[in-house]
This record gives sequence, structure tokens and C-alpha cells, in this order.
Amino acid sequence: MIGADRWALALLLLALATVFLSRDRKLQEVHVTPSHMAVAANLSPEHGFLGFHQQHLNEDGERAYEAYNRFPLGGHLLIKAALLPFPG
Repeated sequence: MIGADRWALALLLLALATVFLSRDRKLQEVHVTPSHMAVAANLSPEHGFLGFHQQHLNEDGERAYEAYNRFPLGGHLLIKAALLPFPG
């Protein structure tokens, strides 16, 4: 069996290969911003896989999210997979 860190590395390399092997110049101009990293890091079953930048407590003491779902989930999942071996 392959460990989680090797799966994450394999997924990262696969994602990079699709960008670098693409002939479409627009696809090669991909930028991973801190915003993308925050949304990917926050993806979890605990939050229903909601894409969000940050959470806070509202006036009623309930969780409120600054949701961000502009892009499809697939890209954020690839970033999340690459982040898994690095806690914190």
C-alpha cells in the first residue's frame, strides 16, 4: 500500500503535469493564491465541505462562514490533497 504522503505527492505531480503538458497558454497561467489555500485548508466533513475563507461567531453565538464557492471543488480538493502531509 502507498502511504498518504505518497498519494498526495502523486496527485500534486499529476496536477502539475496537466498544467505543463497543456498546449493552451491560458491553462499554464494558473496561480494558487492564499485565498485558494485557505478555502482548500478549510474543506472538511465537519463543515459539510463548504468552501470558505474564515468562520466566526455571530450575535447568537452560532458559527457563521465567509463562504467562497466561486470555483469548482476539484481544484480545491487537489490543493487539499497536496496540503495533507503538512499539518498546520
